[in-house]
Amino acid sequence: MHPLWQLKQVVTTGYLTSEQKAAGKVESLVRTVDCNNNFGGRGSGRVWYSVNGLITWIAINVEDIADLGCYVDDDFSFDEWRDLDFYKPYDSFYPSKQAKLLRLWDHLGVPHSKPKQLFGLQMVIIGFDVDLNAMTATMPSDSKAELVLALRHFASSNHRNLQEYQQIAGWTNWSFNVFPLLKPGLCNMYAKMQGKTNPFAGIALNNAVKDDLVWLVDHIENSDRICCFDTMDWDPIVDATVTVLCDACLDGMGFWIPRLACGFVCPTPD
Repeated sequence: MHPLWQLKQVVTTGYLTSEQKAAGKVESLVRTVDCNNNFGGRGSGRVWYSVNGLITWIAINVEDIADLGCYVDDDFSFDEWRDLDFYKPYDSFYPSKQAKLLRLWDHLGVPHSKPKQLFGLQMVIIGFDVDLNAMTATMPSDSKAELVLALRHFASSNHRNLQEYQQIAGWTNWSFNVFPLLKPGLCNMYAKMQGKTNPFAGIALNNAVKDDLVWLVDHIENSDRICCFDTMDWDPIVDATVTVLCDACLDGMGFWIPRLACGFVCPTPD
């Protein structure tokens, strides 16, 4: 990154947790200038998406790599199982689309490494075991156990700082990839974080937050860890159980259910 941009990327490490401070440990902070693009703010994200978006456009429109998708810094697609191509730098065979994308990256000078070039019928994607033909995503049992333990530990306390709130909320949001119906369990937690910016400011855990977390963790603990994807061509008009029309502005929001001739309106929270 340009030196003037690097000035915005001073990373501070060495913060102690509340438990470490209570144990009497001394906090020693270290500040380091990150010369590369640091994924930590909206500005760095815009820089990354601008560059990677252009590369993806070239891959699709110039190199004709069909059905190429992108999720942050992960590119993905599908191919015929036997349609393999030899990629000499890694001395390995890859699906033809993947090999073609690697050669494009080489031509443009985009760095990459062999361990991250994955393909197969069953893969680990953002921490989940994904069976591409069965169309299922499964949370590993050890990951589930760690999340359950962390949620119960968080809910057992009466006081946490904003950073700890954000960490447990982010971890739980990751699990919603296989537990999408459990999203209401974080509503009261987000309400407690609203408007707060100091990462070390204390936030009390009220009964509403604790009850939500207990409900959330009980469902996760009793789940089979598997999310099944549907291949049906779903029509939002014909197949929807109920249609809810909604609109929102800075002053309020409203919902209208045509089938029931029922509407709701409320002001937005301050």
